[in-house]
Amino acid sequence: MAAKALNSGTKSTHGRTDQGDPGRRDEPCDSLGTLRNRLSDSHGRGGMPVRPSPRHASLAVNTAGAAATFLVETHLERKPA
Repeated sequence: MAAKALNSGTKSTHGRTDQGDPGRRDEPCDSLGTLRNRLSDSHGRGGMPVRPSPRHASLAVNTAGAAATFLVETHLERKPA
């Protein structure tokens, strides 16, 4: 939804976002989603829980904050006066 509103990301001829495009600005956010899904127990995963190291947790939090700040600043910059 944010990518569409900000006109970011590229679409392939099949309508999917190209995974290998070096210009993708949404890749860090996609990676955060993957990380959350793999480490989370929110979907009832059994077995031993996996905990990220403090440096990985810090990277995830800081990346999410930077992405949120970027989205808000971009929206405000494009917002008509």
